[in-house]
Amino acid sequence: MEQNGRKHVPARLSQQTFDDAVEENMQELDMSFEEAVLDALAQFRAMGMRQDELAHLVLDNSHRSAGVGGDEVQNPVLAALTRVKALSEDHPASWWEKRGRMAADLDLVREQAENDAAVVAIAGAHGAVEAALSVISKLNSSHNTKAESRTLLAAALRLLARLLVTKSNHTVLEEYACSMQILKAACENADALREMELGSEALLAALECLCGAQKYSEQNRVLLAQDDYLSFLVDMAMRAVGEACVFVAVARVLCECVSGDDVRCEAPEAFQRAGVLAGRKIVLESGVRPLTCGGVDALDVASAALIQHAADDDVFLVACQLMQALAVCDETCKRLVEMRALQEIWNRFGYGTQALDHQSVAICAQVLGLARNLGGSDVAKDRMLEPMQSPGSTATWFQCLVELAQPFISFDARIQEAFCGVVSVLALRSGERAQAIADQGGLALVCRVLCLERDLPLPAAVATSACSAIRNLGARDENVRRVLLEQPLVEQKLRTLLLHSDARSTRETAYAALRDMGLLKDSELRRTPGYTVCF
Repeated sequence: MEQNGRKHVPARLSQQTFDDAVEENMQELDMSFEEAVLDALAQFRAMGMRQDELAHLVLDNSHRSAGVGGDEVQNPVLAALTRVKALSEDHPASWWEKRGRMAADLDLVREQAENDAAVVAIAGAHGAVEAALSVISKLNSSHNTKAESRTLLAAALRLLARLLVTKSNHTVLEEYACSMQILKAACENADALREMELGSEALLAALECLCGAQKYSEQNRVLLAQDDYLSFLVDMAMRAVGEACVFVAVARVLCECVSGDDVRCEAPEAFQRAGVLAGRKIVLESGVRPLTCGGVDALDVASAALIQHAADDDVFLVACQLMQALAVCDETCKRLVEMRALQEIWNRFGYGTQALDHQSVAICAQVLGLARNLGGSDVAKDRMLEPMQSPGSTATWFQCLVELAQPFISFDARIQEAFCGVVSVLALRSGERAQAIADQGGLALVCRVLCLERDLPLPAAVATSACSAIRNLGARDENVRRVLLEQPLVEQKLRTLLLHSDARSTRETAYAALRDMGLLKDSELRRTPGYTVCF
């Protein structure tokens, strides 16, 4: 099997070849069976074998392998799952004394699956998802708060969260009866135990499961966008504002509920059904108060968290993401532009250059995404270009965005697309706003994006966004149009995109920008080879 010091992998790896590799690792390198299997998986994966083929080989030989001296050795992951399933199928009264061992077995499976997708596939194919849900369900029903139960609950939730990274395991979750109700009950159970040891850990794992459950499942995402789930999640976010890590976990679940393309159009209606119009009240431990999921309270909790934890990058990022997800109707946008949270963003980003690291870029992109959504409201558009209500400052919210994007605009495509998108929506059909944007530095930054010298072509999404911004800026205001016409490189770049872009949307937007600035006539369009446009 060795060739020039390296193991040779045949075109199709046989079970015998895989077994020989495992046995060689055990005998010559003195590895345990578990180590030998994982090492063989890594070696064959590096040689070009697909993950699913390797998982199949391990599954075919999961309960046996030639051990040292010819003894049969069981796969430790599957041995642990076998023990957990055997115990979980019994009545809880028969396994209370064995909760510590069950937790240790669940943790063993999770640790092995942590960095290896093949082990995730093996565990999922052998009932790990069902075993974890069964344990969680029985613990929910028992209402037992002893340390061993908290440890077992945390272990089962951590394992389930790790398994929900493959589509096949999502399918199992969907088919398991009442799986989302079980996870919701686990959140409630863990939330009640938060003050005890491992309570917060179990809650974070349960929330991670709810977030992961939506990754491949439209069914689960739509389910979580329903009234009772939204009310439950928003209430938990309210109570977790002071605890940064819990707020971040809840907010991520909420963002997944309302941000997916497949339920985007349903989210505002779900929020309104939950009380924004009807003023519904529900009874909480702290008394009776209105709970308007997606209206007043959800925005307030995101704003409060952002203000309270302004220096925490994770809270800042997810709070902006939640506000962006909620800013999908005019009423919400009006409320949002009045909030102190926008001033807090200015306080953080409006003075000085930001660090050029991955986290800062992510936050910048999120803030720009929030601004782009706010631009869908005429009231918000005007407010964003007016001075902020801040003592001693005459800066506008848009100037804050210019300052925020400036350090990243030359090299990051996400920032380029997002900033041009903000300018495009703010300048749409308004010469007055276009002039204000130009005066506050937006025009110069958009031209910079369009005219940057690059080794590679401008990405289609960035090019389309930049062309749209140029078009909306120059279409309604004569002064802005004159500034654009004084920059010959802008026209040159637009014509290049019109003639050579592979993306139809980019060609159409470049054409519209040239036409609206009086630089392209219909007769010219008919002579453009291989190009047609429809409006």
